[in-house]
Amino acid sequence: MNEAVSESNKTRSRLSGIGFFALIILVLAGGFLLRFTGLGNRPMHTDEAVNAYQVGKILQGEAFLYDSKDHHGPLYFALCSALCRLAGSRNLATLTEEEFRFSALLSSLLGIVFLLPYARVGGAPSAGFAALIWMIDPLCVYYGRYAIHESLFLSLTLGFLVSILRCRATQSDFWFCLTGLSAGAMIATKETALLSFAAAGVALVFLQWPRVHFPTARRVALLLLSASLVILFCFTWGFRNWSGLGEIFTSGAHAYSRAAGQGHEKPFFYFLRLLLGMNSGGAIVALAFAGGWLSWRRMIEGESGRFLSVYAPVVFLLYSLIPYKTPWLLLNIWLPTALLAALALSFFWQRSHLLGASVMICLGLLCARDLGTHVFHHASDESNPFAYAHTSDDIHNLCHTMERLEKESSRPLRIAVLADDPWPLPWYLRRYSQVGYWRPGATLPEVDVVILDQKEAERLQMESKGWRLSIFGQRPGALLLLYQRSGGAVR
Repeated sequence: MNEAVSESNKTRSRLSGIGFFALIILVLAGGFLLRFTGLGNRPMHTDEAVNAYQVGKILQGEAFLYDSKDHHGPLYFALCSALCRLAGSRNLATLTEEEFRFSALLSSLLGIVFLLPYARVGGAPSAGFAALIWMIDPLCVYYGRYAIHESLFLSLTLGFLVSILRCRATQSDFWFCLTGLSAGAMIATKETALLSFAAAGVALVFLQWPRVHFPTARRVALLLLSASLVILFCFTWGFRNWSGLGEIFTSGAHAYSRAAGQGHEKPFFYFLRLLLGMNSGGAIVALAFAGGWLSWRRMIEGESGRFLSVYAPVVFLLYSLIPYKTPWLLLNIWLPTALLAALALSFFWQRSHLLGASVMICLGLLCARDLGTHVFHHASDESNPFAYAHTSDDIHNLCHTMERLEKESSRPLRIAVLADDPWPLPWYLRRYSQVGYWRPGATLPEVDVVILDQKEAERLQMESKGWRLSIFGQRPGALLLLYQRSGGAVR
């Protein structure tokens, strides 16, 4: 009799594992479709264009040189350039928006894969609900279509947190190595990794207080060695450019300077208002509070909920205290919040499948509404809180004008851009062979088309010299003025 019950339990566990794996596959497919649909429609943000310019140089054979003043870490550039090569691109001119943003899409989906080992510490229902949230949450989807470092950093942070929890559960050398690898990969992606490490350290101490247990020296050495190997390999660009290592030691000073604001200062509650400003965001926060409360009441098994319920507020405080704030940084706060919300959903599911499914469906409907508004219909609109200092849709009209002028011209257009901040024009003019960029105050060269910012237009007074004017929006509060020689086509 006991053997029959044991065999029945094994069969049920096996079927549950197959069902969870099937759910992850479906979530990956759904997440891919949501992120891929219309991937190239949104105009390129300035940060995307700057990253694309760097990737273009790598595609042409240049080694990446880490510069802590102008770039984040090299890992995202390595991933992006590798995927662009696989797509057939060999330089910036042949690169398309879809190809360039595909790295962000895959980086975002990587987080769903890390939920497979998370199921061993948070439980399969919790991991399943977390995967569903990851698939449809508008914040995660929006920046999963955005070619900046944040999606990769988000997924690596999840891998880092999962590895820590698995270390706690198994005390295995393997998971200590993976913790080091994920930590090294985070540093090689963004300098803000230090904030995540600090929050995780506080959560671990709080979890063990007052009897704090430290890992053995051997396991600490394994962790540090693994992290060091990743950092060394990435920052030397595969051991081909050792000068990048020196920049690591100056990155802290530059990150500190950037944290002061540099024109991106926001109030303390900026992230909270941004999250609660979405219908789905408010629901996830409410579920996260429930998940944390249930974890500390021991109504949810395991210590993942207690760990996350400390990690989440510490990360919130760290990012909120820093004056420098952009909406994509909210992902670092959103991650533990979403995992706690998934724990609450799993608790409801275990009490009643109908209750858990009903709450998830309601959350899904709220996410669908926010997806339509923020991700697909108004992706670059000034009213969209995710579209921060975003390039205007009017940039496409500038491109159409340039195409028309090129067709009318009997020779390649000679183009001059004089602007304090010309981005993302280097992306949109990348296929023109005779285009140059000058700083404000420069002498205007002999060209066929001139593109100026407002200050340069006032200085040069091109209209008084007989040039024809067209005006285009660059981003909120900024215009681009395109001048062409009067008299029709360029001969």
